[in-house]
Amino acid sequence: MKNKQKIGAIMFAGFIVWLPFIVSASGLVPCGGGGTPPEPPCDFSQLMVMANKIISFIIYGVAVPLAALGFMWAGADLVLNQNKEGAWSTAKERFGDIAIGFFVILGAFLLIKFILYQFLNTGAGFTLFLIR
Repeated sequence: MKNKQKIGAIMFAGFIVWLPFIVSASGLVPCGGGGTPPEPPCDFSQLMVMANKIISFIIYGVAVPLAALGFMWAGADLVLNQNKEGAWSTAKERFGDIAIGFFVILGAFLLIKFILYQFLNTGAGFTLFLIR
């Protein structure tokens, strides 16, 4: 048990060390840095752009692939454990839990986007908030 905890701690520390490189490499920070084209100065509007990019990255870059992997895992359990009643019901429950969690994440994302675009962007149409 202690070996698993040590391995987990080492993996977490490695993730924390590499996190700044991952974030800067994915283009989440829209200002500063002195890139080739003149980048805008860091102000509140750029902070909001960065927050939007982070939320979009979490939704499209993290939640969707994790949900797909979870559905694959639950589907593989359903196929491989057809004769075991307990494992079958556990896999079906896992499938439902993943679906509910994913739809809660997407629903919250769409609700917040809709509210923000209705209050902050008066020239936008009804479905413009769906566009990243």
